[in-house]
Amino acid sequence: AVNEKTEIVWVHYYDYDVYLKDRNINDSVSKNTGVFIDEYLPFHSDYAYSGLRVPATPDEYYPKIIRFFDYLEGEFGLKIIIAAHPRSRYEDYPDFFGGRPVLRGRTSELVKKSEFIIMHTSTAINYAVLYEKPVIIITTDKYNKGLTEDPTPEWLAGFFGKKVHNLDYPYEFDLSKELCVDNNAYHAYRNAYIKKDGTEDLLSWQ
Repeated sequence: AVNEKTEIVWVHYYDYDVYLKDRNINDSVSKNTGVFIDEYLPFHSDYAYSGLRVPATPDEYYPKIIRFFDYLEGEFGLKIIIAAHPRSRYEDYPDFFGGRPVLRGRTSELVKKSEFIIMHTSTAINYAVLYEKPVIIITTDKYNKGLTEDPTPEWLAGFFGKKVHNLDYPYEFDLSKELCVDNNAYHAYRNAYIKKDGTEDLLSWQ
């Protein structure tokens, strides 16, 4: 039973274990390179297992993603790399990202080496927080309608002082603002959701 003698042990989120293994690797940051945190949205198995309708088909979703990446690369001279979802099987499908590199199983490494992150609501935001990388938050109308739980893009944007970019509407984009990091917000998120202040830098099983 839980009582006054019960000891509370704060154990960090698993992503911090990965961060502990990767943080001291001497990787240089790739200037003007952003990483898109893919959610494998039209194919994600969670929808099949839960009986929920997929928020968007590949034809509805990926062209909007490509158009936004084309805009960023053309307007600002950036390069976008795809950090594929761990359960994705993009090798079984045609190219969904306009010829951009698609890499699976290397999210922590890619975030560490990038200048900024593009994402919807993935828990891989933990890596952006740990490596103190700016986050660009995107959505679509159908993505919003398909959400069944928090966090929403709007919640994340509010927490980090960001703007949500809905790809169904004309882009209003200020790169200098997007590349800013609110250090207080990042510390608050890390302390609340990843690793509590004052706990040891040990692997969680230790």
